[in-house]
Amino acid sequence: MSSARQDFWSNVKAYRRVVHQARNQNQKTRYSYRDIREKKARISESLEAIPTTKYQYTNLPDPGNCIRILEVQAGHYDDVIVCKLRDITLSASVNHYEALSYVWTTPGEEVNPKAIQVNDDSLEIGPSLDCALRFLRFADQPRFLWVDAICIDQSSLLERDIQVPLMCEIYRNATSTICFLGPENPSTLTLFNMLEKLAEEAKTIDVVTLNAMDILPAFVNHLPVYPVKTRLFDEYVGDSTIVDIAQRTWWHRAWTVQEIMLSSNAIMMIGKYTITWQNFCAAVDHGLNMQIWGPVLFGFVVNPVVVPYISMRALMNRYRLPNQLGSPAVDLLRLLMHCRHRESTDQRDKIYAVLGLLRDTHSEALKSGGSDALDIELGYNYNVERVYRNTCQELIRKTDTLDVLGICPKTNLQLPSWVTDWSATDRIGSPLTQDSLDRTRRTHATKRTKANARFSSDGSRLILSGFELTSIVALSETLPVPKLKNLGTSKVPNDLKFEVQDIKAAWFPVEISVPDWKAWVPDFKSMAATTDSRLDIFKARLRIRRALYTFYLKVYTALLVYVLKSFTKIFVLLIVINVKLFFFFLPKALVMQYQWLRDDGHAIMAVFHTLFTWEVFAAEQEPTNPGLESKEVYWHTLCSGTYKNSDPVETKLVYQHWSNLLEPLRKFVTRHNRLSRAFPWIGIALYMRATWETYGEFWPFIAASQHRRMGRLENGWFSMLPGDARVGDIVILARGGKVPLVVRKGEGEMEHKRIVFVGEAYVHGIMDGEAWEEERCKEIKIW
Repeated sequence: MSSARQDFWSNVKAYRRVVHQARNQNQKTRYSYRDIREKKARISESLEAIPTTKYQYTNLPDPGNCIRILEVQAGHYDDVIVCKLRDITLSASVNHYEALSYVWTTPGEEVNPKAIQVNDDSLEIGPSLDCALRFLRFADQPRFLWVDAICIDQSSLLERDIQVPLMCEIYRNATSTICFLGPENPSTLTLFNMLEKLAEEAKTIDVVTLNAMDILPAFVNHLPVYPVKTRLFDEYVGDSTIVDIAQRTWWHRAWTVQEIMLSSNAIMMIGKYTITWQNFCAAVDHGLNMQIWGPVLFGFVVNPVVVPYISMRALMNRYRLPNQLGSPAVDLLRLLMHCRHRESTDQRDKIYAVLGLLRDTHSEALKSGGSDALDIELGYNYNVERVYRNTCQELIRKTDTLDVLGICPKTNLQLPSWVTDWSATDRIGSPLTQDSLDRTRRTHATKRTKANARFSSDGSRLILSGFELTSIVALSETLPVPKLKNLGTSKVPNDLKFEVQDIKAAWFPVEISVPDWKAWVPDFKSMAATTDSRLDIFKARLRIRRALYTFYLKVYTALLVYVLKSFTKIFVLLIVINVKLFFFFLPKALVMQYQWLRDDGHAIMAVFHTLFTWEVFAAEQEPTNPGLESKEVYWHTLCSGTYKNSDPVETKLVYQHWSNLLEPLRKFVTRHNRLSRAFPWIGIALYMRATWETYGEFWPFIAASQHRRMGRLENGWFSMLPGDARVGDIVILARGGKVPLVVRKGEGEMEHKRIVFVGEAYVHGIMDGEAWEEERCKEIKIW
């Protein structure tokens, strides 16, 4: 159980470490930038040797059973990348190549294609792949790789439709999968040394790893940890180098889940540094248990950098245990939930990227004819709306439930209200079909009925069987999830980063050049005497001496001027750097740090303001929820029926302890509401003082309340409702629904019959079929 004391001292040590690392990194950064410039110059020179003829793909002999392997010829980093593409059958390719997992493009990065040589011709690839191949190739022998961007003809939709489903076998057949996260930076060596040390120590002590956990949260609203302290804790507590690997775009790519989970031997790689996936997991798990990186702050703020890793580990745990597997439709929904936060260049890949994993666990899942087979056809000629709608229809049909409706982010696509936009990656409330600890809810609001849902001929309407319960008459605020701008005190604003070269370019656009002294050398031949007379010889000597004197005077004068200008330039440059540092960089950095602290404080205090507002809202009118005393309804609703050890009595004690910890802050906010909003860190200091020894255990139990709001229904029931709910919305029960649903009737004359889906609801007292009446069911069409 974490505490404010632990978070406070961890952040103090983290701040000291960040300052220390920043000082040590300055010199390394200067040399690394110089090396990069030199490498780019050498690469540009080598690119002149690439053929100008564009490479033309030839058709594979059997696209459904044949792939291409890339043979990367030996070379050094700066040399031209020379490759050969060879066709090979799937059966013959086993353990004959390594598969590459990487990011095609980084969001916001300017795409500048790079040319490589393939089979004596030229082929353009992305800069990230160009970087990966330069680090991957051997200096003394060829290396055989499978790279999707090269080994699949991306210009052929037909070949993509055939080859993409084979990626399951492709990654299984590879000797290893190399996960290239990008080029190194000055802190990469320190990072990998730390990971190796943590991995070695984890092997020598008895600790609980994430492998031992049957359940990890799909939405990562909380994180179970098992604190342990070792000799490496003081050495690495607050180390910020882990942020470098955690914030790499690779973790947020849709395809990387399949690529690493299907591999029997994965290797993480940044620049030239590598670590096995097993050692990486052991190191990170050990670090999270020691809490050297602060995965959760203030008891409820989850560090976003751990979300992709925890989500991937949760999936790997689920598919490692056979008893965790369900039907193909259930497992596909689970896969999509875990991968929802990931991004893809093609929005259709949010579905296609997980189909390989599904086929790996359910070989018949996508083959027509089976009772559980899913009718999801992979095709890049279909528009994204059709792909998402068809997927949602199949999940409803094959699960015979309405569980997929629990994932309903806002969308900019032209989709029906009941269709999930899987391309949306913004954070939303976790599905209420799971409790706050991500455990499957044991209750069922419609007595475990089957959905038996139908769809209109054009697929735009979902036709359910259900009935209206009541309507919403009052709403409270939505419980936010803090999105801190400077978690860990290690962030530096990009617009405050400046280089000496930039200052030089701005203040000295013209370089000081060395004079061409050779042009000043006198022409002694023209000064020679033309006769043998003594007078003529004497005059020639005078001319030569005068020319030599003039030459030496010009050289010395030019040299003196050059030295003075150089010293003046250096002196002025130092003045400019210091002026920019003290009058621009530091003040602006301090202002931005203050703004970050202020905004972060408001984000944290917004959670407490909302919780206290909910308490007042709940006390305004006694709830009439069936089967429970009115004073008990609020905390049951707050935790959405999530109980410790399935025991409400034990959970109530946990809630009361947590509520008592918040009492000093509650009084401060009640008496000084404006002050708490204007100066949020006063309230946070009070909270930290009250929770100095422990934050309590109840924070994870309210995870399902995030992004939702408390509401009161027309019949007096107290409930937890979607964040987008409005007064007048209708709460319904529909066959196949594990929880009540909220819908909205159209307001216009032409739309008065249209009903749109809003989200799921939690109404304590009717969650296990207490209000279900089969005879009241009628057809409800959801647009």
